[in-house]
Amino acid sequence: MTDRPAPTPPLSGQIRLVPPRRSPPALARALFEQQRWPEAEAAYDSLRRQHPDDPDIAHRHALTLLRQQRSQEASQALRETLDRWPDFLPARLNLAAVLRHALRRPAEALAVLTPALTTHAGNPTLHFNMGRARQDLLDTEGALDSYRQAITLDPHHVRAFSAYAFCSHYLPHPDLDALRDWVTAHARSMVRPGPPLPPRRASPPGPRLRIGLLSGDLSDHPVAYFLESALAALQRRGVELFAYATGDRSDAVSARLQRLVTRWLPASVMSEVELAQAMAADRLDVLLDLAGFTNHQRLGTLMMRPAPLQLSWLGYFGTLGLSEIDGVIADPDSVPPQEQRFFSERVFYLPRTRLCMSPPADAPLPSPEPPLARAGGLRFACLQNVNKINPRVLGAWQRILDAAPQSTLLIRNRQLSQPDVRAAFEARLDACGIDRSRVELGRPQPRATHLARHDDFDVLLDTFPYPGGTTTAEALWMGVPTLTLATPGLLGRQGQSLLHQVGLDDWVTHSDDAYVERAVALANDREGTLATLRHLRGTLRETARTSPLFDAEAFARDFEALLRRACTEAAGARGGPPPAGAS
Repeated sequence: MTDRPAPTPPLSGQIRLVPPRRSPPALARALFEQQRWPEAEAAYDSLRRQHPDDPDIAHRHALTLLRQQRSQEASQALRETLDRWPDFLPARLNLAAVLRHALRRPAEALAVLTPALTTHAGNPTLHFNMGRARQDLLDTEGALDSYRQAITLDPHHVRAFSAYAFCSHYLPHPDLDALRDWVTAHARSMVRPGPPLPPRRASPPGPRLRIGLLSGDLSDHPVAYFLESALAALQRRGVELFAYATGDRSDAVSARLQRLVTRWLPASVMSEVELAQAMAADRLDVLLDLAGFTNHQRLGTLMMRPAPLQLSWLGYFGTLGLSEIDGVIADPDSVPPQEQRFFSERVFYLPRTRLCMSPPADAPLPSPEPPLARAGGLRFACLQNVNKINPRVLGAWQRILDAAPQSTLLIRNRQLSQPDVRAAFEARLDACGIDRSRVELGRPQPRATHLARHDDFDVLLDTFPYPGGTTTAEALWMGVPTLTLATPGLLGRQGQSLLHQVGLDDWVTHSDDAYVERAVALANDREGTLATLRHLRGTLRETARTSPLFDAEAFARDFEALLRRACTEAAGARGGPPPAGAS
């Protein structure tokens, strides 16, 4: 007979059992941790009235506003917190973050952070955030100094480590050998976020290759533009795709990508360990890291080695320095054999191109007539992130404009809609001696409009040593050529690789002088250039459509073959398939 407690005798009245009551601070904290923002806001609003001398409560109340996208109210609440407690660093850091991210005022963010150096000079997060503001303001050297200070104070600061490596590519003359050594040395100080996962040996893949995709940019982003058609082609080949979306943005592009994969895991709030465990459970043949040192990177997850083979591709362009990254995917144009030394990883080569651009669905037909056909001189343009437009680039452009007095230059980018960044860039133009009357600064536009507005210019001038990718590919689709300068490294040769795919090798230069001379020759040979531009506007889209750059079916075939070979080689190098019963 089962033992049971004796029945409770009936009592008069009605008794209701309730859980122990939490104190108001504990309840507010629980609501905050559960992301129940309106309730947390009300709880902290009540608490701050009861405890007007507690800076943490005031700060948390401001954060509840921020989490509800009420940026102006949050910034005001954080300012009020700092007015009372100027040394309360968390409020200062979060106010700067609101100013940078939500309100797009990086100069003000830097001004908020700088006073904290007097009392918090030893805080690595302060220096990291100052670096981000300086990078926003186009101060690459200043940003690198701040990131370096953060790393000195905390050698395990993954975000500062990533930001330093990425930002180094904005320098006019990056030393890629030194950068590889620096990245590799600092990667050794990175700490695995949890105990190692049970080891799983590499084995030859089965009939359906299982590929994981780790990225924070699976949305309306250039990474997705170079991914969508390739994933569709891989899906048609029977490949199983597993997407781990570490970003916090989801849109129509995300919805389309979700339909192309076997599993889509929103991972923005998952810990490194949780994400690694989820990946391991999917038993991938290969994990492709599409983030590298960009935003939403998950280096800690990669260090857990959730897949037996882990490769870097698409979203980043340099070495990661981690022993857990087995290789980087490139092509012969972007990484010639003598430049493999820039990577600590093995270089795996696709036969033609490492990039596969998805044809823009909302692109109009190219205009048959370039602007040069109208009155005036050659209309140059640059549509790049303005951080790439360093003094070396501006020096070349100044020489071009001086030697081609009828030409003009359009610079269009979303950053130029931010007054702080625009002012910093205008100061950079003035410092380089460029005649401002010859330069038009444009503002961002929706993608369909952006594509249609390729009718506004004749030739794109590429940046260097950080060239365009998406802008060059989109321009090819719209019948507009790009003049590029190839420099060492996978990134520096990106423009060269893209133009080679469509047979425009004569638009690739290899020195600053050659770049300037080619641009000046185009500007000063009106009839010859006009004939060339008309020909390209009439033929370049079809050339691009049938080129390796836009041929998703051929790319998917090459890509799957490469990954299968890599998995098979890894299985052989690591002792072959596991014995029966082994993991």
